[in-house]
Amino acid sequence: MKKLSLILLLAAAAGICFSQQISFRGETTWHDGNLYRIQVGAYGSQINAERAFASLRNSGFEPQYEDYRHLRRVMINRIGARDIPAVVEKIRGLNFREVWITRENAIIEKWDIGDPGSKYASFEFNGSNNYIVVENSSNPAVHFGDYIMHDRNVIELLKLGLLTIESSADNRINFSFAEEDGKMIRYEGKKADPVSASKQTSLFSSVWKVASVDGIDIEPGWEDDKTVLFSAAGTYLVTDSEGNAEVAQWRWNDADETEFQYSWDRWTEYGVCAVESLSPLELVFLDHTYGGYRKTPRRYRLIPVRQGER
Repeated sequence: MKKLSLILLLAAAAGICFSQQISFRGETTWHDGNLYRIQVGAYGSQINAERAFASLRNSGFEPQYEDYRHLRRVMINRIGARDIPAVVEKIRGLNFREVWITRENAIIEKWDIGDPGSKYASFEFNGSNNYIVVENSSNPAVHFGDYIMHDRNVIELLKLGLLTIESSADNRINFSFAEEDGKMIRYEGKKADPVSASKQTSLFSSVWKVASVDGIDIEPGWEDDKTVLFSAAGTYLVTDSEGNAEVAQWRWNDADETEFQYSWDRWTEYGVCAVESLSPLELVFLDHTYGGYRKTPRRYRLIPVRQGER
């Protein structure tokens, strides 16, 4: 029932009632935070594949070909779980009669390097195919972008470099990283422990956009026009409208996970926020305390960032 209710929730959120004219294959349950691939057809005829490709492209999609044996698949990649109902309904409107949905390859881990002489302090990956790479300095640069897993050991960090996992055992990992300029360095990292394995953490750990503050809708370019990422490993990343990123940490404040703490200085001081609403559709919290003192509270409403909006 939980899986069925998730599908119904996603469809209801998009205002969609699926037609009986389209059939589903592959994964029919889509979990928030993951990315998926949608195959609309696999063609033995190049002409038919090109027609399907052109139909999707002319409707605003960015289709791709994928060859499999004697067939040419026509795919739409990197679709967020929340976007699937609307995408499928649009595909149905183009007279496609079947979709095959599979999950994109993803890794959900953070690796702390620990070597003070290393260029990088940590590498982190989430289920939405984002990476966070923090440099090793007193005022570290933060790199945030998308990644592609070409196989289970090769990860392309778009606009940053190519990472190859050489060995992984227990909580240790060894890998090489070749930056875009071609320089390759080997690293040894320690896998960070997740904050918790709860449903609340799973919902919370996502990429959000600030929609309103104290009931006032945020317009593009305003000071609070920011994208916020909470990771399962406790990273709190804030990116402004110009792409500047700042990284902090977060953790739950109570066993019931109704409040969370955040810190910009590795827990010398920290703030406390009360979670008022948390669902796949929104996160609302009241930021009320910092450094042990009550402050003027601010209520933030965040909405999920759809794929392609970052």
